[in-house]
Amino acid sequence: MENNGEYGLYLISSGPSLVLVNMNGNGTAGVYYGDGSCNPTYFSCEISNSDFGFRYYTCNTSIDNSIINGTITFNNMKAMIAIPGGTINASRTWGYLEFGYAILGTIEIYNNSVPCLTIAPGNTLKFEKDVKLHVAHPTSGNSWGMGRLVAEGTAEEPILFTALNDSAGGWNGLQFNDASDRDGIVSTLKNCSIEKAAENNIYCYSTTQPTFDSCVIAYSSGTGINLNYASPSINRTQIIENASYGIYINNNSTPVIGNAPDKSCDLFNNGTYDIYNNSGNNINARYNFWNTLDSLVVVSRIYDKYDNAGKGEVYFSPFSYQGFNPLDTLNRLSGNLMYANDDSTSMPGTTLYIINEKNIVKDSTTTDGVGDYLFDGLSNSFCEFTIPDYYGGVNSTDALLILQHFAHVITLDGVRLMAADVNGSNTVNSTDALFVMKRFVHLIDEFPVGDWIIIPDIYPLLLYNDTIETDLYGLCYGDVDASFIAADKRDGNTIELVHGTEMAIDSWQKYRVFVTVKNSVTAGAVSLEFIYPDNAMDIHSVKLLPAGQEMISYSGSGTTRVAWADLTPVTLNKNDVMLELLIETKDISSIEGDISIELGNGSEMAGPSANILQDVVLNIPLLTVNHNEEDALQASANKLITSVYPNPFRNETTIGYRVPEEGNVNITIQKIDSDKKFVILNQRVAAGEYQTNFNAAGFPSGIYICTVSISNGLKVWFDNKKVIIRK
Repeated sequence: MENNGEYGLYLISSGPSLVLVNMNGNGTAGVYYGDGSCNPTYFSCEISNSDFGFRYYTCNTSIDNSIINGTITFNNMKAMIAIPGGTINASRTWGYLEFGYAILGTIEIYNNSVPCLTIAPGNTLKFEKDVKLHVAHPTSGNSWGMGRLVAEGTAEEPILFTALNDSAGGWNGLQFNDASDRDGIVSTLKNCSIEKAAENNIYCYSTTQPTFDSCVIAYSSGTGINLNYASPSINRTQIIENASYGIYINNNSTPVIGNAPDKSCDLFNNGTYDIYNNSGNNINARYNFWNTLDSLVVVSRIYDKYDNAGKGEVYFSPFSYQGFNPLDTLNRLSGNLMYANDDSTSMPGTTLYIINEKNIVKDSTTTDGVGDYLFDGLSNSFCEFTIPDYYGGVNSTDALLILQHFAHVITLDGVRLMAADVNGSNTVNSTDALFVMKRFVHLIDEFPVGDWIIIPDIYPLLLYNDTIETDLYGLCYGDVDASFIAADKRDGNTIELVHGTEMAIDSWQKYRVFVTVKNSVTAGAVSLEFIYPDNAMDIHSVKLLPAGQEMISYSGSGTTRVAWADLTPVTLNKNDVMLELLIETKDISSIEGDISIELGNGSEMAGPSANILQDVVLNIPLLTVNHNEEDALQASANKLITSVYPNPFRNETTIGYRVPEEGNVNITIQKIDSDKKFVILNQRVAAGEYQTNFNAAGFPSGIYICTVSISNGLKVWFDNKKVIIRK
């Protein structure tokens, strides 16, 4: 049946079975259905057309999926199955056709048997001007007007409803009428694009149908979805780029639009309003993506009771920064990753993560040898970035800059101002400076805001079906002077620590060790890292003597890090004492040689203007172990607490103690499971043996530690004993 001027096969009221039939090269159509009763079947048939120009293979409205085990091929790219319009009163499936269907007249799906039109994935349905598809009879209130539409595509094979002339306003859209939900009838639009209709892409009247899932409703010359007494569920759907309204809600409609994190919809770029609530009902539309980070912009895109007191409210908060993944396109994002220092140093070989507003990783990539990055296949969303397991540069110099900004001595701006707000309070003040110093000494391992702030050239960066190139500028939170990565990054310390004196020490004692300056120094910030053998000693505290302040410090595993910053600098002349270290020795009787305290690479001092001080030389004694056995035995034998009697006790006990040399005596008691200490005695006492009474009235039963410490110049003695209160 080939090469006929008009039709290869013309059917009227016929249903032949065609096997291995070729209908190629016919002028108008391979097969023409002359009326609605035609129902042929095809087995391994070929239908093709070699003519140029627009050609249809015309079938009636009730065409079914009768092409089985066969092939329909079209040599002409404009060829498609043409549907003249009419009524579908029995269930039909329109199978996948490569070039889709041309709908030349309005189609109505209705009957008392609830006919269902099923559209196979991957199909394209193009509608002639003024043509629409009705689901259920448009004027019927009776049961015989019922109908269904099931159009369930996939992400890979979506279904497209569009205009035959490919112009906005080129057809009249889908319409779901009042019998489309009778007796629990369900229609579904899933992975579908409905676009370019005239007044409405979709109009729903007096129904709860259809259920929307993963659809795109776009480019209408009027409204995306028009609801009149209609309350469908709209999930994971883009309603965008419609000329008038995204969703128009009229009369007693109560749709649910997204309203859950896993059902988020996109609503933006619609002409007048994204949602126009012309009903008196409150509408649930939370967790949707509005292509903005500004709630005031969202408010301006919604018409509700705040525009007209007689209307209901549209609940949109909280809203999402993560958009719905479109059906046919994903975003591509590329550029160069640089540290936000004065040299904009590129960051090659760095793993870069895209995260959402809940800090959940969406994608990752690694920069190449020159710091270029590429993300491909991204969903629509607001983009934030972070870098895992890669952090540094924070110390007291940054804390000083933060204090100076708060005091209006300097002004931080741009990404450095953002990086200074380490607690996320939207203000920069001394609390941020304290956080920074705690981070340096390792009292905390992270800031409330995280580790990195990364700002693109395009900010805020909102992806929407696009290819975007933008450079990224990163800064570690708190690294206000951007010292972590720099083209002229300093190697090693700018501070030298020498051991110009010696100091003899014994086991199990406390000592004050003084650090002096070898040259004059004026400092506004001090960041030091002391390293020592932790089997020999611990550092309990460090005081900056000129300021009279105990520095922020933390010790662990043979390292003590200390931090200080102040708007009032300290000035030290040559050989002045700068620091007092309170150390406690362990059993050092078996240690051969000296014990040396050194500086780590994280050490730095800054001047009053946060300028890094160069060539600072500090002097600390070299600790030498006292191996005089008689002295060591005497030290271990001479306990300070000579007695506690009675012990255990109910109300009162007597504490006996020895003072080896005149000094300040401090006696405290502390419950073993508490941090709170109670001072029993604190006064200067001459050498000798003494007793003091402790009244336990008001103290609950339990185990306590009694501690006696005596200090005299560089010497510190201490002892403790367990006591028990029983009541």
